[in-house]
Amino acid sequence: MISPGEARRGRPPARSSRARARFRRSGKLAAQRIGSAAADIPQEWTAEQRTAEEWTAEQRAHDPAPTSTDHASQEGGGDTPAAVAFQAARTATATVERPPADETPPGSKSSRSQLRNSVEWVLIIGAALIAAVVIKTYLIQAFYIPSASMEHTLNIQDRVLVNKLSYRIHDIHRGDIVVFERPPNDVGQIRDLIKRVVGLPGETVEGREGTVYVDGRPLQEPYLERGVVISDFPLKRIPEGYIWVMGDNRGNSSDSRVFGPVAESSIVGRAFIRVWPISALGLL
Repeated sequence: MISPGEARRGRPPARSSRARARFRRSGKLAAQRIGSAAADIPQEWTAEQRTAEEWTAEQRAHDPAPTSTDHASQEGGGDTPAAVAFQAARTATATVERPPADETPPGSKSSRSQLRNSVEWVLIIGAALIAAVVIKTYLIQAFYIPSASMEHTLNIQDRVLVNKLSYRIHDIHRGDIVVFERPPNDVGQIRDLIKRVVGLPGETVEGREGTVYVDGRPLQEPYLERGVVISDFPLKRIPEGYIWVMGDNRGNSSDSRVFGPVAESSIVGRAFIRVWPISALGLL
């Protein structure tokens, strides 16, 4: 008796004739299928080529001037799917609207920028000058003190700012320091004078025994230096529209005691702050 191990090591049993016939039929059937598939490939490929050629012809009708790459593709043996895709991409890219290139030379840009900067500076300087003229004419103006008539409240070469709107807003007050045009009956080279308001329109003013009397009452003047001597002057009535002014340095001042009352219309404005020297900066 032969053991199972020995049967495996021996010659395999022969196949039956029916199995061999079935195997042959299967092989023939597989070969037929493979041949049929191989025969179908050229037909599919030909259809794909025909579709690609039709699509390419339509694109050429819209774009009569193909690029050099397109010519090379056509002459190289037909439009393959890869070539068709490449041509479509190039056609789509060519149809995209590109912004016009900036053809302005660099030198022209630089010149234009310099011109624009110059115009801006001219406008800024012009606006500053106009603003300065408006402020000086209608709002505030700086004046310097040319004489000693207001010492020691204001000294020679001090600088003050004068508000030109003050007396358009309110009336003149006694004690104000005002800048006014030199009266016609006073001789001198300085155009504008600066004094303190002592008497108002309609009042009487008199200098007696070293004291100023307004409407018969002695005037309290705390702004005067102690020991200032006030010369006597006769009683005067101040007309309407005029004021009486005097310098704080009463012994060295040419004021209303010399040229009389000052017209309100000649007042430039009220000095309200000393700006120079810096050490004496302060309100008046």
